[in-house]
Amino acid sequence: MANQAIDFETISKALKQSYDVLTSDEKPSETAMQMLLEAKESLNDAILYALEKDRPAI
Repeated sequence: MANQAIDFETISKALKQSYDVLTSDEKPSETAMQMLLEAKESLNDAILYALEKDRPAI
């Protein structure tokens, strides 16, 4: 359970940083946008992993 808290804390920090970039007055560079898209994919993978690892197999 402690690992899950750390996982979600890391995810929360990443979301906050991404939100800050997206809501800033400056338009993110192409590189920043690519990194955000990759972060989004990684975040989705991490969420699925965290939710599925404790579920019993059907």
